[in-house]
Amino acid sequence: MVRALRVPLRDLAGDLLRDDLRAMTDGQVAGLSRLRCAGSDSALSWVGDAAGAPVDAATLLRLCQSPPDLGTGSAAEPGPADVDAIMAERMVSQYRSYLYYAATMMEVFCTGAERVGASMANARFPVELLAHARAHLAVDHIRSWRLVDSFRAQWGLAVIDRQRPAPAEATGNGRTPDAHRIA
Repeated sequence: MVRALRVPLRDLAGDLLRDDLRAMTDGQVAGLSRLRCAGSDSALSWVGDAAGAPVDAATLLRLCQSPPDLGTGSAAEPGPADVDAIMAERMVSQYRSYLYYAATMMEVFCTGAERVGASMANARFPVELLAHARAHLAVDHIRSWRLVDSFRAQWGLAVIDRQRPAPAEATGNGRTPDAHRIA
């Protein structure tokens, strides 16, 4: 006989996201530790900050919007250190996409669990966007970011411009006073 599991959605989602974040962070640390470039220490420090930070949507969004400056540029003929710098930039970009995804999951399933239940009952929950976003993280993290953007826009959450850091006037909940898009 199978017994029904009676764990609140917010608790289950929070536990799953914390475990997933830990695994993703461990992978980033392992990958960045192998790189030998000027920006790898900054990247490792930033990922370390994420590992030690509280796991909540606001913190994850803040980290996502404050990537390290790796001080890299492009070279016509990249050497080994340049290839490592390119890898560090890609790993930071991928981790930012993951933090954006994880923050969205926290906002939706931990903070807004009641709304999820109501939306699922009415078949208005675009869960496939989040599933596709998670699936794309390893192969096309920019596409993953865009899928999260699409979900956030449909769900009425602030959409973050991945090209620029958060403005000083952004409020604590990630929304600007006059717009839904943080630019």
